[in-house]
Amino acid sequence: MSCAGHQPLHSVDESDDIHIVVNGELYYEPTLRAQLEKEYSFQSTSDSEMVIPLYKRYGSGFVDYLRGEFSLVVYDGKTQTLIAARDRFGVKPLHYGIFDGKLLIATQCKGVVGLMDRKQDLAWDVHGLAQGGGHYGNRSLFKGIRRVPQGNMTVYRQGQAEPLEFKPYYQAKYPANKGGHDDRSADQLTIEARNLLLEAVRIRLDSADVPVGILLSGGVDSSTVAGIASHLARQRLEKTGGKAPPLPTCFTIAFPNDSELDESSIAARTAEHLGLPLEKVVVSEQNLADEFEESCWKGEALMWDLQHVAKKALARHISSRGFKVVLNGDGGDEVFGGYPFFAADRLLEDDRQRAKHLLNASDEDFKILKQEYYEKAAWYGAETVGDQRHLSKYAQALSLPASFCNLAVSTHDEWLKDEVRRLNDPFQAMHESFDGKEVEEMATYHPVRRGMLAWNRTILPNAVIAAVSDGAEMAHGVESRPPLLDHVLAEFASTLPVDLLVHLDGRKAPVEKWLFRQAAAPYLTQEVYERRKYAFAAPFKWKIGGPLHQKLCSLINRKNLLHLGFVDCDRAEDILRRSFDEQDQLLFRKTLWLAQIVSMGMQFGVRTWTPSELDVV
Repeated sequence: MSCAGHQPLHSVDESDDIHIVVNGELYYEPTLRAQLEKEYSFQSTSDSEMVIPLYKRYGSGFVDYLRGEFSLVVYDGKTQTLIAARDRFGVKPLHYGIFDGKLLIATQCKGVVGLMDRKQDLAWDVHGLAQGGGHYGNRSLFKGIRRVPQGNMTVYRQGQAEPLEFKPYYQAKYPANKGGHDDRSADQLTIEARNLLLEAVRIRLDSADVPVGILLSGGVDSSTVAGIASHLARQRLEKTGGKAPPLPTCFTIAFPNDSELDESSIAARTAEHLGLPLEKVVVSEQNLADEFEESCWKGEALMWDLQHVAKKALARHISSRGFKVVLNGDGGDEVFGGYPFFAADRLLEDDRQRAKHLLNASDEDFKILKQEYYEKAAWYGAETVGDQRHLSKYAQALSLPASFCNLAVSTHDEWLKDEVRRLNDPFQAMHESFDGKEVEEMATYHPVRRGMLAWNRTILPNAVIAAVSDGAEMAHGVESRPPLLDHVLAEFASTLPVDLLVHLDGRKAPVEKWLFRQAAAPYLTQEVYERRKYAFAAPFKWKIGGPLHQKLCSLINRKNLLHLGFVDCDRAEDILRRSFDEQDQLLFRKTLWLAQIVSMGMQFGVRTWTPSELDVV
């Protein structure tokens, strides 16, 4: 990239007075650039510069023509208008706050804090903490700092009296589950999905002018990306006579002495099958302890286990090897229905859109399947139990299935003081992420789609991506690109009957990501193709006195807890003790949650919370 591509970028014609900052990567077909070259003289080959002529041509509608992972700001000096926008799935962060009458915008909270005149006033948002630590809405951990919602933009004019307002330019839409069989051929849909997968990987490879790595686990998603990347790279090598970039290098995490959670052996077999080099990074307990606090600072998002810390350790290695771009498998579960709670939700209601030739689960089969699999679904230590009656009014208003609520939505706040815990309703925060029309439409969707929409709107960008993906990898300057979150691919998947996502065949166990598996089959080993969903996770059983126990004890102590102001110290210390004594996963999650808050509070310099702030939203 030339120096002309350095940001901020400015319009060629100074009289246009257009200035932009883009974080992320945008993908365009050459034909679009060729069209724009007729009306704009590009200064560089930067993908970001395309925003300027698109804005000149379409005004605020330019976002509809963007494809990729981005957060951006455009300033039009002529009209004194500022536009801020975030990509459709929230892969790239963007935060804002209004302090002392000034609108502050930055990618992360620390950027907003850095612009504040009175940093000593930084306070906790205890409502956000009590409602799931910012996972389920657009609150951050800090009062007055919020996320720009995914797929949203704002147009703000200098001096306007109206408050800042964000409006969606993109909202996922699903068909109502009300009958009318979708008789599109499964074979044809498989071919269409495969072509879109190829395109999504290709554009992310083609736009990279540096060697590309692949984050590879033992799962079907990352293995699909690796398989397609290998296929495309070999095609390029053949066409160029060996002058194309080398084959991608795969990177995988290994955990010592924990065979249950270590997928590196499966990743190794996949890489060998594909003929790709693989580098295995063993992440020890000492590595996790050493990386813990910097992970909190860099990622700014709470996570329910140590996977984000492990991913940061992996990113450190990748960066040391000179790689700046990697492809990952994020999005396959979200777009094609891969999580255990989606499989459970599939059993709550038949798919009234499923093709007639797939109607092969009788009412009796359905009943038996529900008894056999629904009640046995589990996720990070949580289980599917109960029914809708115990849910909040906000969960009921969103028509969220109990299985999704019990498995996907969790809080880790037993250590909060009672007056703060009473604020706890993560579904309220989730409900605020949807407008009235969306809430009405959700009620018509199949339960799988309801949970999918809620997860993708909240937990995906606010936890999975913020902590485990972009937050961990960008900590070391590694740009992670998710082909499976390509919005063109996602829009195709949104039209599919639910039974092609989670497929039922007689009394067999539900098969998650069924159509995705068919589309990806040519690029997978038989082992991975047949493997069921296992969440990438870090170990949670650690010895008392070990590096992690020492690290967590150094953070969760009475002095630090009293400084926070909203913690019941006795409960917190008891949870810390029991999480190691009992080797319990859920208790360990609560301990990690609190330790991350303590660490971030210390590093950000957040002042002590007092009960007088309780009613201040």
